Amino acid sequence: MENRRKELFHYIDKIFDSQNVDLVITKRVKEALAKVVERKILTGEIKVATLKQGVADFLLKEGTLSFIRERQPEVSCVPESVIIEIKKYFQDNMPNCQPIEVFRSSNHPNDAHLYSIVGKNANGSYSCWTSYNAAIGSLNHGHYGLSGKEEAIDILDEYFHDITDEREKYNMNCSKVAIAPEQLEVQQEGMGMPAQVVQYRQRRAR
Repeated sequence: MENRRKELFHYIDKIFDSQNVDLVITKRVKEALAKVVERKILTGEIKVATLKQGVADFLLKEGTLSFIRERQPEVSCVPESVIIEIKKYFQDNMPNCQPIEVFRSSNHPNDAHLYSIVGKNANGSYSCWTSYNAAIGSLNHGHYGLSGKEEAIDILDEYFHDITDEREKYNMNCSKVAIAPEQLEVQQEGMGMPAQVVQYRQRRAR
């Protein structure tokens, strides 16, 4: 049974690679697909003699593809439009705090409107929020007076919602967007230090 499961995993990987289907196949989804294929083999719906073709036909059915799409993690970068929204929110509501990093709060596809933010305050301390709801423009669950960015990121990571059981692969860093300081009057020894805008994105390794 274990050897058959490994064989099916190999078929699943190979079929989706060869078909260039842009899907994220997690271990959890792969195991679910393998169980269904095993049942179909036992009932004779998929013939052992034509196993590869039978597995391919099943995996590429629209119903199977829909099953995978509904369960694949959301790991894309935070959209530019959301970054613009967040920057405006801070300018309007918290002018003494600059958002410097934004992440998705969850890799569940239904949570695609939820984001986490790290901010740097004018006094040099850091803050973070585990929930910016882009659907309603609401910022909640803040942690303030943090000594460094690493402390803020640790808090966000603790609250990150993972649906894959592969957190090391589909974590919040997949969606990270870093924002350079922008026109924030940082008071350091009595001097303002406005800076230029430089934005970059960290892409997930494939």
